[in-house]
Amino acid sequence: MEYQTKESEKLFLPLPAISYKTTNKEMNRNVFTPLSAQIKSIDKQFLNFQQIRASVITFWIKTLGLRKAQYLAGHRCICTTEKYVAKDLENLIDDINKLHPFL
Repeated sequence: MEYQTKESEKLFLPLPAISYKTTNKEMNRNVFTPLSAQIKSIDKQFLNFQQIRASVITFWIKTLGLRKAQYLAGHRCICTTEKYVAKDLENLIDDINKLHPFL
């Protein structure tokens, strides 16, 4: 919370990216290490917290729609949210069968 300067109602707090802002305090860098280890012990497929964020945004898109997911994720541009749209192989096959001129 030290590098978060203003109050927000967003679900996810941004972490300082190495490229534009870093933190020198060891405590800030290691806050998520024990939590990450604990989640990995529960679910072996856990990679990082960006994976959880992507899963939540994908779920929001499926259940609430693209615009509501954009708002909840805090994305300024809709194209950023569209990157999280899941590409189901079955849906793509159905689209090809419906729209392909030679089938």
